Amino acid sequence: MAVGLTYVLLDSGDGLSLQGSYRSTKDNSFITFLPGSTMNQQGIVANCVSSGPRFSYSGSVPSMGSGGRLCLDRPVAGGYRLGSYTIQFVLPDSTTPTFSFWADLTQNRVNPPALYLNGVKFVLAN
Repeated sequence: MAVGLTYVLLDSGDGLSLQGSYRSTKDNSFITFLPGSTMNQQGIVANCVSSGPRFSYSGSVPSMGSGGRLCLDRPVAGGYRLGSYTIQFVLPDSTTPTFSFWADLTQNRVNPPALYLNGVKFVLAN
């Protein structure tokens, strides 16, 4: 028994029902959960597009490099999978970033008051 310590059981996300907007307590990022395991997020995963390859010439030797990236300050929609203390986003460009996840426990396992993605707290905004 540890004296002076309090342990709290965290929800792993298995079978958890999420709907509504959660805002970060750290910055301006947010995630909105919609029916059908879909979501919109901003600031968690960058919304960037590449301008493609570019060619340049240095003297008489051509070289090829990657183009620049344009990052937009707009939400990214997609799907998500939740469980076993992880959340995986399924984004339109086929990327599937995965984050550690847990939630504050709720009695009915619907819309917990707070979520944690990679240790960052997101609170229910509505």
